[in-house]
Amino acid sequence: MDFAFFIRKLKERILSLTLQLKEALNMLDDADAKIEKLEKRVNQLENLINKDAKKVVKKNSRNSSLPPSKDIYKPKRNQSLRKKSDKKSGGQPGHKGHFLEMSKTPNKIIPITSKVCQDCGSYLNSDKKILIESRQEIDLPPIQPIVYQYDSYEIACNCGCLNTGNFPERLKTKVQYGPNVRAMINYMSNYQYVPYKRMQEFFEDVFNLHFSQGTILNTLKRTAAKAKVFMLL
Repeated sequence: MDFAFFIRKLKERILSLTLQLKEALNMLDDADAKIEKLEKRVNQLENLINKDAKKVVKKNSRNSSLPPSKDIYKPKRNQSLRKKSDKKSGGQPGHKGHFLEMSKTPNKIIPITSKVCQDCGSYLNSDKKILIESRQEIDLPPIQPIVYQYDSYEIACNCGCLNTGNFPERLKTKVQYGPNVRAMINYMSNYQYVPYKRMQEFFEDVFNLHFSQGTILNTLKRTAAKAKVFMLL
């Protein structure tokens, strides 16, 4: 075996390994730089997370049952263009006051009479009663949902044709909520900004209607889809 040839091959091998070693060292340097950069980024993110964790989420009408009047960042009211007056607030001298007036056509009259004499205890004749004073109380009637049942009948004609009554176009299912219920949902959500949870409780307490928040959402989506046509005009 040629000794010179062996030395030459050994040198070539050493040179090749030296180049590979340099390349590996460069790769390690790049990796160290990337690791250092990533560590800085992780520290920055940890600081941001710690700051956010210390922040208290402020409740409003959108994320809790608070009414819109309690919102901190609510829109400012329109500024009045009237000049400030030196008069005191409230009714001014000579101003005619407004009071509740008695209705001439009350819905129900409740007679109040004594059955026995307050002195001797004898039974009284109600036919002899004389009206001395009337007082009125304005109240809301008992609220109870109205259930409308639509019955579709079939009538046979003399010609042999069977004629079936058609349900109103809006009746798509066996049981559903009517237009007045849906209108109330849209009014309370879009105008009064009542959250779903509070609206759900309101319908349960006042109308004894129990429906899910999903029903509220679907009703609002349905109204939005119908209103989209007018918004594009």
